[in-house]
Amino acid sequence: MPWGRVFNITLLFVFAGVIAVYFTQRHLYYERVGPLLEPANHAYWGSTAVDECADPLATETGDEIGNLETVGGINFEVRVPANYRYGVRHPLLVVYAPGGSGRFASERLVSITAAATSAGFIIAFADDRPLSIDTILDLGNIPELVSQRWCVDPRRIFLTGHSNGGTVASALAFLPKTPFVARAIAPSAAGISGADFEIVDCPKPMSVMIMHSADDQLFPEYGSEAAAWWAGCNQCDVARSTVLANRCISYLNCAPGVETVYCEGRGPHTRWPDLNDEVLEFFLGFDDG
Repeated sequence: MPWGRVFNITLLFVFAGVIAVYFTQRHLYYERVGPLLEPANHAYWGSTAVDECADPLATETGDEIGNLETVGGINFEVRVPANYRYGVRHPLLVVYAPGGSGRFASERLVSITAAATSAGFIIAFADDRPLSIDTILDLGNIPELVSQRWCVDPRRIFLTGHSNGGTVASALAFLPKTPFVARAIAPSAAGISGADFEIVDCPKPMSVMIMHSADDQLFPEYGSEAAAWWAGCNQCDVARSTVLANRCISYLNCAPGVETVYCEGRGPHTRWPDLNDEVLEFFLGFDDG
C-alpha cells in the first residue's frame, strides 16, 4: 500500500476516534444488565470430541479472567461457558469497545455474554484506546492471545464492536498487515465513511453484517455506505438484495460462502442495536463442522 494511502488511513482512524470518544463518553446507553452478563451453560453434544487442543495452557476454568493484556498494554477480559470444556474447540467472539470505554462498560453495553456463552462462544472484551494503525493491529492480536489459554477454533473467529469498536472490527478485516483473518465481522456504528473506503483496497471476500442507525448524527449514512462498499468487494450483485425476517437487507449472488447483510435501525449513535440474536445467528451460520 502506498505511503500516502497509509497516511490518509491513519488520519481517518485518529479523526473518527477523537469524535467518537467525545460523544460516546457522555451518552452511552446501558439498557441491559444482570443475568445477561453472566456466563451460561452450553449444551455440548454428547459425542463432542475432546482433547482437540494440545496446548497445556488451555485448561482455564469457567471463571472470568479480567486482567489480561496485549503486547501494547491494552487490557481485555475473557468469558467462557459456565461449564467450559477445555478440550473442545469453541468459536471466538471479540468485542471492541466504544470510544473512551473500558472492557467492563462495553460488556454491559452489548450484554451478549449469557446468550453467546450459551451458544458455545468464548468472548473477549477489550478496552478502547485512541485509534491508530498500530493500536488496531495490537487489538488484532487478541485472538492469538486467547488461543494460548483457551481452546479456540481458528476457523471461527468473529469480530464486533460499537462506534470506535466497530471501526476496529472493520479495519482488522481490510488492513494489509492484520494479524489474522476473521471468518466474519458485525461492526456497529463504525466511523468509516464511503469516502474513507474509497482509499482502501478490497480484501478477499469476507462475510459482514453492518449495523447502523438511520438516526446516527455522528456518522450519518456511514452504514449504508459501508454496506455498499462491502457488497462490491464481496462480488455481490449490488443491484439485487432481499429483505430478511429481521428487516435487514442481504445482498444476492455474493462470492461463494460469503454473506453481506445491512441492518439499519433507529436510535442515537450511542445505543447498541437490539440485534444480539441476529448477530449470533449470523456467526453460527459459518460452521465447517
